[in-house]
Amino acid sequence: MNRFSRKYVVTAADIDTDYRITIHSVLCYFQDCFALYLAKHHLAAFDLADRDIMWVISDFNVELSGDKPLWSEHIEVEVWISEVTTLRLYVDFRLRNNHGRIFASGNSCWNTVVHSTKRITACDAFASQLSVCDELALGAHRRQDFPQPTELVSQVTHKINISDLDFNGHVGNRSYLAIAAQTAPQQYVASHTLRFVGVKFMRESFLHDEIVCELHRCGNETDKYIHIIKRSDGNIACRIYSEWGANTDQRKISECLERNDTATV
Repeated sequence: MNRFSRKYVVTAADIDTDYRITIHSVLCYFQDCFALYLAKHHLAAFDLADRDIMWVISDFNVELSGDKPLWSEHIEVEVWISEVTTLRLYVDFRLRNNHGRIFASGNSCWNTVVHSTKRITACDAFASQLSVCDELALGAHRRQDFPQPTELVSQVTHKINISDLDFNGHVGNRSYLAIAAQTAPQQYVASHTLRFVGVKFMRESFLHDEIVCELHRCGNETDKYIHIIKRSDGNIACRIYSEWGANTDQRKISECLERNDTATV
């Protein structure tokens, strides 16, 4: 089985103020689908925990196109292993809306880490149980090379709480995206939409840590931004690069909602 897919429904927890799916929900559904794929092969996080091994994502890239799905709409997520090296597992993915059109395509890089020492260990032995599909969602895998940040636009300070953590006991990668969203100027967000997001996860953060998220422009560009999330020791935990475009989606949830596609009580 070279590919694995799963269907979902966009819930109220997945949407922004315009009822459209958020970028951290796109990441959430991709990771949920990948976790189910791993579970089928007995390689999920809970399967490896007894061996003192955990999966860690280091890179995530996604291109967004077309109109984003709205609340209650059905989506389909498809994942596949696109490349395996001794230390890295590359997982590509696509998300389709309820009309079957692709609205998100991306890739990600994963490592296996010894939980007790936090040291990367070879993952190819685990990955040998998985089939590889040589299709690449975004072209060749390459090292993250984001533009240099320039002007500081805004920043927020966030104290890590229990809801920010994942089952590995550190800040979940989706939480970093949600924290970064707090710095985005709302007037800009209302008239623009994400076209590309690249994330580099660099260091762990833990409960009660205080982190600072900075939003910078990239040079004189008005549609390219860098988020830099720093821990209290000054080390960078995460870098997020984003490209934006004009928002042309004028759909209203009241006009698009399939009101008959609901369960009866």
